[in-house]
Parts: sequence; C-alpha cells; structure tokens
Amino acid sequence: MKGKRGKGPKQVNKYLTPEVERLVQELEQAYDIMKAGKARGMQLLFGKFDSLRSLWASAAQASAMIDALGSLAKASSKAGWCRPRIEKCTSKDSPSINVVQGKHPNIEFTHSGGDVIPNDLEMGGQSGSKILLLSGPNMGGKSTLLRQTCLIAILAQIGCFVPAEECSMTPFDRIFTRLGASDRILLGQSTFFVELAETAVALRGSTRRSLVIMDELGRGTSTFDGTAIASAAVNHLVDKNQCLTLFATHYHSLLEDFKGRPGVRLGHMECFVQENEESSEENDSDKDSNITFLYTLGEGCCPKSFGINVARLAGLPEEVLDKAKHVSSSFEASMNNAIVNDSDNEASLRKRIEAATKDENWSLVEQIWETMQH
Repeated sequence: MKGKRGKGPKQVNKYLTPEVERLVQELEQAYDIMKAGKARGMQLLFGKFDSLRSLWASAAQASAMIDALGSLAKASSKAGWCRPRIEKCTSKDSPSINVVQGKHPNIEFTHSGGDVIPNDLEMGGQSGSKILLLSGPNMGGKSTLLRQTCLIAILAQIGCFVPAEECSMTPFDRIFTRLGASDRILLGQSTFFVELAETAVALRGSTRRSLVIMDELGRGTSTFDGTAIASAAVNHLVDKNQCLTLFATHYHSLLEDFKGRPGVRLGHMECFVQENEESSEENDSDKDSNITFLYTLGEGCCPKSFGINVARLAGLPEEVLDKAKHVSSSFEASMNNAIVNDSDNEASLRKRIEAATKDENWSLVEQIWETMQH
C-alpha cells in the first residue's frame, strides 16, 4: 500500500505494483525532460530576438511614427479644417491666439443636436486682451469654448490641421486647466481642495507664454469666499503671470470689478430669452422664460445665469421650481435695494465731505473719516 485517504468507512487505500511504480517514475521523468526542453527552446528564441533588439526597436518606432502621422493626416483631411500658422514670439512680442470659426474637434462629430456652432476667438497680440472673463447661462457653451481652445492649441503645435477657417498663434510652453469637479476621497482631499490645488499649480507654474483655462473657480465654498478667491486669482494672472487666460464664472460682481481693466476682456455666451406671456401679472418677476441657447461668443457680460432653466430641463418638480423662482426674485430685489441705498449713502457722504472741505472744517472731515472706519 502506497497511501490512504479518508477515515473510517470512507477511507480509500491506494496500491501500486512494482511494475506500475516503475512506469509512473518513467512518466514523471519524461515530463521533466519535456519541461526542460521547452524552457531551453524559449531561451534560444528569446536570445535570438534579443540579438536583433535594435532592429525590432527601429521597426516599432517606425510603426508608431507611421501610425501617428497617418492619424494626423486623416484628421487634417477633414472638411473645414485648416493649416494653423505658428507666429514668432520673442521677448518683445506678446503671445497671442487668433481662431476664426473654431469648433471643438470631438463634439463636431459626436454632437447629435445638429450642426455645431463655430466661434471666433482673439486674444493677445494686437487685441491687447490677455484675459477673457466669460459669463453666460448654464449649458450655454462656456466650458466647450474653453476646451476647444486648448485642443486647437495642442493640435496646432503637434503639426495637425485644426477645426477652424483660420488659425494663427504663438507657441505655448504649458497649458494649465481647472475644469470639472472631483474629489480624492482616498487621499482625504475634498472637491474644493482639489479645485484649489489645480489653481495653485496654474498660478505658480504659468509664464507669459502659457495658456490657462479656469471654469467656475470658487464654486465649492460660500459665495463670499468663492468670489474673493476668484478675484484674487484673476488679479494674480493679470499682474504677475500675464499669460493668456480664459476664465468662466457666474460671479457677476467679479465681472463688474474688472470691467474696463487693461488687458481684461468681458465676453458671454449669447442666448435668446422669451418671456412666457401666460404668467400672471402679479408675479411678473417670476415669469417663466423660454431660453434658446445661441452658443456664440458675444461682447460684454451676461446679466443672469438662468440656473432655474437648467433645473427645469433636469426635471425638478414644479413646486420646487416655483419656490426657487420666488426666493430668487426676493433675493435679487433685496440686493438691488441694498445697492441703491449704498449709492444714496455714498452720494450724501460725498456732499458732506465736499462741504466740510470747502468750509475748511477739518474737524468735521476727521469725524466723518472716523465714522467711515467703523
């Protein structure tokens, strides 16, 4: 007996005769010889392949180059794509990008809602504006414009045609992006932290030859903190980095602060708003609006973001929409009244200071100043 398995009534005994045992040993030896031969054959094969390493590396590099150039050639042969013109940019020249009727290269072939609306973009160079503060309604095309600008710049610099009628630009050393919203929960980093970390990389690393796009910086915290951070970031980009920047935001106070600032241009994604005449006159401020997105870049800022319209498209209950419209109208009215009161107080204060100065009543001027400090 050569072995047993199990216990009690389930025990199984294994018996081998001398002849069977001899044959088993021969079979095992044959398996070992076969494995050794197979391993030796693989060694010889790999050795032969390794001896021609330079040949295989050259073949792989040539195949990759042919594949890349073929892909670029196929993309460049598409209708509506043009050869970009790369301009010189010396230390005395201003970086620039000028795109006429540019399109997003991916959305152009995947968009199912009809033809993609092209847009013109001119920044830097003779235009003088290095930063575009972009506003507009939700889902109006702001993020698409930011992304397509970066993709056009990348395609141009790798030698590919771009989806535009005309395109000229100076080379960019780096492209920085602050888009979307995501957290890093395994690293203990919140969505707002990731947003600011990406912003920090752009503010610290960008040069005058860089391209920066930022989409709704500051939305992960309170309105006051978010506006302050966005404003400080724009100031830093204007004064320190001096790079070409597309900055999309819904902070309308930020747009007012930078209106008329040298090097800063205000733009918005246009839309057509049609008021619903069936709404009651009593709730005139709460009228439903039918919004048609035009997806075109226009000058100036957009007065509203039309977020409730997106809520309606997303399917929020009607009672929630009605409540939201009421709260929005009340808040907007209170803010407008506060602005008017501040303007009245400012005008009155100015008159008092002018009168005190004219009468050389310096004690009154000092008193007004101390009151302003409190």
